[in-house]
Amino acid sequence: MTTPSVDSTLVVQFTNGTFVVPVWWAKSLNRRTVNYVEGVRVVDCSLDEMQNFVNTDAVDGIFIDAIRKQRSGVNR
Repeated sequence: MTTPSVDSTLVVQFTNGTFVVPVWWAKSLNRRTVNYVEGVRVVDCSLDEMQNFVNTDAVDGIFIDAIRKQRSGVNR
């Protein structure tokens, strides 16, 4: 396992502390970000709540993408 680089992580302040999360969380974080303090995103939920939100968002995105491809006739 490799250590993530600074370019692939974000520092985020959750209600239960400040944590480093993967950069691909940015899309979901943008929906929950309420403020920035000294360049650190502040969100209105705990880390566990955000993990559930990110996972649900990812699953929904997979299904939406599959439905679009089916409707457009793209074969997988």
